[in-house]
Amino acid sequence: MLQAILTVIGSGVVAAFVSFSLSSKKETFLYKQKKAEELFQAADRYIKYVSTVYMLQAGHVKGDLSKKDMSELISKHEVDTSSHPALWMLTRFYFPEVEPTLRALDAKRAAVNSVFSAHEEQAVAYKVYDDAWGEFITASDALLDAIVQQGKSFQQIPIPFAEIFSRSAEPKSAK
Repeated sequence: MLQAILTVIGSGVVAAFVSFSLSSKKETFLYKQKKAEELFQAADRYIKYVSTVYMLQAGHVKGDLSKKDMSELISKHEVDTSSHPALWMLTRFYFPEVEPTLRALDAKRAAVNSVFSAHEEQAVAYKVYDDAWGEFITASDALLDAIVQQGKSFQQIPIPFAEIFSRSAEPKSAK
């Protein structure tokens, strides 16, 4: 009798542990999936904002916009000051694999800013600015691709114990 009670209690404990374990893995998976989406959205907002600024700066470098007009247009554009810090926070907390690509994007952004600053001191050929901006666009695409690659790992909730079942279902080879 005591053995039967202990067996029931033991199997209940095991079932509770397995249930809790599977549930927490699913919750973690869904949480990381949501964070991957947030990371992509933060990157997209940031890239769009910076690209808009660079487009207006390009007009100034070409000579199509005065510095005053460029500054007014930039100030009228909605500034999202939270997207860059959010981008770094999400990357460092949840997706450190993306960090080298984000560092490359920031380096390309700094290069464009440097060319524009040099233009403010002494006119720079538009091609120099355009080339730096093109490298920023390439780095932007690489960052979004890296984030998508991370997000794809959270497309399908893993099936618990699938590896064990797939191995046991394979036919035993004849010796």
